[in-house]
Amino acid sequence: GLYGGGSISNSLFYNNTSPASSSCLYLGSSTANGGTTAGLNFEMVNTTITNNTGANGNAISMVNAGNSKIKNSIIYGNGSVTPFVITSTGSTVTNSIVEGGQQSGTDSDPLFTDSANDDYTLTCTSPAVDAGSAEGIILPNNDLAGAARINTTLDMGAYEFFVVPTAIDVLT
Repeated sequence: GLYGGGSISNSLFYNNTSPASSSCLYLGSSTANGGTTAGLNFEMVNTTITNNTGANGNAISMVNAGNSKIKNSIIYGNGSVTPFVITSTGSTVTNSIVEGGQQSGTDSDPLFTDSANDDYTLTCTSPAVDAGSAEGIILPNNDLAGAARINTTLDMGAYEFFVVPTAIDVLT
């Protein structure tokens, strides 16, 4: 568990199931013994949460987590247009794709390469390509697949879009 704060970056949450709660993350703090609704300081950066099944289609619960920040992430395809359960104010979502547009996220299909076969890399036409922001974040040099994290501009989600050059035959 997190005590007071923590972070997640460059991560992929997929194929998780919870019949009684959110499928992936429960971010919460107690108001007992002097705790406050803003008690949890949490940041999630460049993370993809998809293809999960939670109660009411929820993937993330934020309970008394008013200092939680989600940046450059993709939360899409979890069975609902309301992937968050939020019980306090102050949590922010920036530069992220969120199905249903909850928390001011962009409601747009991220166009994964092959989600039916658990390939959550980005296609060249994905709205997540070059849509992230490096402002105020620290990321590893490589994405989840080991590719350079920033090719031109930071992408959203766990994977940077990466073009693999192919050979071209020249006819003479």
